[in-house]
Amino acid sequence: MIDINLLPWRDRKRDLDAQKFNILLITIALASILLTFSWYLAVNQSINAQRIRNTFINHEISLTNASISSINTAQKERETTIEKLRFFINNKIDQYEIIKLLNNIVALKPKDLTITRFAQDNKKFIIEGEAVSNSSITEFLGKLSKNKDLVSPELNELSRPMTENKRPVIIFKIILNTKNTDLKGEDDGRKSK
Repeated sequence: MIDINLLPWRDRKRDLDAQKFNILLITIALASILLTFSWYLAVNQSINAQRIRNTFINHEISLTNASISSINTAQKERETTIEKLRFFINNKIDQYEIIKLLNNIVALKPKDLTITRFAQDNKKFIIEGEAVSNSSITEFLGKLSKNKDLVSPELNELSRPMTENKRPVIIFKIILNTKNTDLKGEDDGRKSK
């Protein structure tokens, strides 16, 4: 019988299996490293893309905030301008009403009566002046009471001071209300003849 030694063949097969196992192990390790590196690159690329998007969004937000701020500033300027215009228009209307009232009063005044002062105190108007006779003051009060823009004129003071040229002068003060209570006037201190 022939004697066959199978041990070297088994050793070679074992070495070949070990070599295949080592190659398989190295291949799996390299594939794992390659997959891990690829995953790391993909995650970093996604993070960088998101950072770029965030930067763009923050830039757009800052531009939008700047636009909103300029719109708010323009809105405030518009409101301020509208308020100034309303104030200006209201004052012009009030000035017109006061001038109209003064013209009416001057037109009603008798010739021998002089208005020395016209002032406004809250909702009342004060007319001070000088007259030569009581009848001039009475006539003036009568005309004032018939005027449609004026309400209840009252003679508040009446005096006869001694003048330097010994001319008879009566000083009077009339208080009256107007139908238009929105008038805003100031003491102009002017004399009217």
